[in-house]
Amino acid sequence: MQLIRIYILLLLLFAASDLKAADTTGLRAQLAAHRNELYYPNSVERFYKASGYQLAWIAPDTAKTHAFDAMLLLDCVIQYGLNHSDYHPDRLLYPKLHELMEHPGKPNNRQAALYDIMLTDAVIAFVNNLHYGRLNPEWPAFKIDNKVTTNFRAEITLANAIRQNDFYSAIISAQPTSAPYKSLQYKMHLVTGLYTGDCYETPQSEIRLMAVNLERMRWINANAINFITVNIPSKILSYYTRDTVYRFKIKNGISRDLPSAFNELVTSKGVVILRQRKKPLTIPVEGKQLTTNNFITVQDATKLASLLSGQLTVNRPPGHFQLIKPLAVYITYYTCEMQNGELITYKDIDHLDAKLESALYHTKKSPAN
Repeated sequence: MQLIRIYILLLLLFAASDLKAADTTGLRAQLAAHRNELYYPNSVERFYKASGYQLAWIAPDTAKTHAFDAMLLLDCVIQYGLNHSDYHPDRLLYPKLHELMEHPGKPNNRQAALYDIMLTDAVIAFVNNLHYGRLNPEWPAFKIDNKVTTNFRAEITLANAIRQNDFYSAIISAQPTSAPYKSLQYKMHLVTGLYTGDCYETPQSEIRLMAVNLERMRWINANAINFITVNIPSKILSYYTRDTVYRFKIKNGISRDLPSAFNELVTSKGVVILRQRKKPLTIPVEGKQLTTNNFITVQDATKLASLLSGQLTVNRPPGHFQLIKPLAVYITYYTCEMQNGELITYKDIDHLDAKLESALYHTKKSPAN
């Protein structure tokens, strides 16, 4: 019995040594050979370099890795308004993963390394798509991959997630934390996951509309506690605090060229002005009209001023207040959002939904449709 135990131990050690060889020479070779097939080749390279080019998923003790957690997560990307076809589905097949797990060793070293790399690239892509959006005009994939001026690194998020028991929570923490995003994503989770197979039937058009707007919400870095959005389709100005959203109907003056942040509040003769240098955003009290190039008339502007007063420091000149922190203002184009548990839709006045839907789902749908 002792000899048998020694024999089995030697077999396991040889298998582990074969996989360790794949971790270094095999991984490096496959990274070089398949670099052009990866969405984030530099990020994948940085991920493996940090671990000494060790396999992340198909390791000697694969049972303790998160390989199947990652595969299941990629199967459910629709719940986040993303498309499964964007995450190497032709490469990442369950039968192949089972084969590589059950038959480790030299004959499968090259395939194990390639599968490991593709799964890493898919998860890194998913993390970036959750955080930035897949089609973010300001943050395309090559810019993210080249590590251009950003504090968020998907490969670091993945490395941390692999070391944790709750892999799923660690990965999805990359998505926005703003109230509008969280409520819409939860609705998407319900209609594409929890309700699937029940008597509920959600039209594909509604699911895709939510996906389009989740994508847009990822383009807004609105994780701050207090910020303002000016939504063009709904003509609503929303002021977000930690626990509450205050909505103000915009009467006129919507502009796509408003400043992105304000740091001063001015009140004079019934008028509220959010100011940044020489570009003010003027919010007159209802019934008042101003003739400036940078103003929005909203209903109940007095209430908005009183809400903003909690963000102010001492009076400067009469009627001038300095904001504690610059107040971010985002010009948005949301054609749907959740309010009080219901999905509210707005007219796509600029006909932008079809174009973004086509790009997300790889269709040839005409923007005019």
